[in-house]
Amino acid sequence: MSNYFVGDIHGCYDELQLLLKKVFFNPDKDILWIAGDLVFKGNKSLDVLRYIRSLGKKARVVLGNNDLLFIAIYLNIIQFKIKENLSSIFLSDDIVDLVNWLRYQPFIQIDKNKKIILSHAGIHPKWDINTLIDYSKLINEILSSSIYDVFLDYIFNGKVIDFLFKSINFEKMNFILNVFTNMRYFLPDGRLELLCKLNPFYAPSHLIPWYLKTNVIPNDYKIIFGHWSSLVNVSLPSNIIFLDYGCCWGGYLTMFRWEDNKFFKIRSFLQNK
Repeated sequence: MSNYFVGDIHGCYDELQLLLKKVFFNPDKDILWIAGDLVFKGNKSLDVLRYIRSLGKKARVVLGNNDLLFIAIYLNIIQFKIKENLSSIFLSDDIVDLVNWLRYQPFIQIDKNKKIILSHAGIHPKWDINTLIDYSKLINEILSSSIYDVFLDYIFNGKVIDFLFKSINFEKMNFILNVFTNMRYFLPDGRLELLCKLNPFYAPSHLIPWYLKTNVIPNDYKIIFGHWSSLVNVSLPSNIIFLDYGCCWGGYLTMFRWEDNKFFKIRSFLQNK
């Protein structure tokens, strides 16, 4: 059995299938870990969702910011001009099942035996293993509940019906969600800086990449993430593995095999379009 980790797929289904063939992925015995952002930008988001869902327990998914965006658009929480290559997913006869499957997926995957942590954007330097698990469960409980639409309306529009949900700390949940799905930089005072997407070489000097801040995770753990497609040619700490090489922008879909620390990649088909 092998464990394969794939970066942000973004609807690049054909590239995913070619990459899986390249590594001889066998769903009967192998595990596919997905670093979030399954949908959008590429032209086959529907195929990606259907395939990953079909893997059942052989797929270990974490949600990314674009997955939440997809759910919010489905709920008409935000207005979004749907491109032609995305219309099929919103018109599909299994859209309800796919949305419900997606919103039940976690924001962190941890294997304590193999010492693996998978997150879409990374980890907060002050969160230990138990905190990561607890915060992921906290967000999952509300995202999988009957008021998930209210929650996402707050996340994307800042709207909340206070008198109905006084017991829910939406601000705290929004912060947790930003760490798991949107984080790249910290400000010197410890606050998240969520606007800058630049490679650290070009970013303002006062911004601190999250992976450079001292964290409380044991050194024998590997932290695997995606999300930051501009993070190329950057030296990372030895226990941190980056997987988003911008397939949806004409770059590569990248995969990492745990057992032998080997990387595989497929050039985006979009470069030829």
